[in-house]
Amino acid sequence: MEINGELSYYITIDELFVLAPISMIKENDLLNFSFDLNYLKNLSKNQNIKLNQIKECNSFKEAIMNENIFSFFRYNDNQAYLIIIDKRSSHLLTSKSFIRYTFSGLLENYDVGQLICSTEKSFYNKEEKVDLSFIQIDINEAYLFKLFDLPSNYIDSLHWWKKGPIYQIIPSSFQDSNNDGFGDLNGLKQRLDYIQQL
Repeated sequence: MEINGELSYYITIDELFVLAPISMIKENDLLNFSFDLNYLKNLSKNQNIKLNQIKECNSFKEAIMNENIFSFFRYNDNQAYLIIIDKRSSHLLTSKSFIRYTFSGLLENYDVGQLICSTEKSFYNKEEKVDLSFIQIDINEAYLFKLFDLPSNYIDSLHWWKKGPIYQIIPSSFQDSNNDGFGDLNGLKQRLDYIQQL
C-alpha cells in the first residue's frame, strides 16, 4: 500500500492481483480467495488504487502459472517488478506447505529481487535481497519484488555459507574463569588472543 508516496511493507493479495491485467486473471485463480473477478475489476477502476508507481510499468509478462501459484512481471525500460501470489488453500493441503520456484532468467537477466512488500505472513524480510533462482513461498503468501540485474558474483555472495569455512566455538572447551569445572565465556575472552592466532 502507498503511504506518503512510499510503499508500506504489508499488502493484501487482492491489491497484488490488481497489478495484473484483468484479462490475465481467470476465475480458477481466485477459487480459494474471498473475492472474485468482479471485485478485482471494480478495485482496478478505483482512482485511489494503491501501488501506482508499479502500475506505471506498463509491460507485462507471465512468470510461473500453475495450480499453486500466480506470478507475473511488470516492467518498463527503467524498472522491473515480480509479483508472486500463492493460490493454495490450507484446507486442501496434503503435502508440505513450502514450495520453491526459480524465476531467474525468466525476464531478461534479472537474477536478484529486493522485497518491497508482502502479506503479513512472509518468509522474507523487508528490503531483503533474494536470489531469484531460489524463491520459497508458503500458503497464502504473496510478494512484490523489485528486480535488479546484478553481477553473477553477487549471487555467489548470497550463498557464502555453502563455500566459506564455518567455525564452531564451544566455550566449555576453553579456560574456566570461575572454577566450576566448565569453560565459560569469560574464560573464552581471556584466551581471545589464542583464538585470533588460529
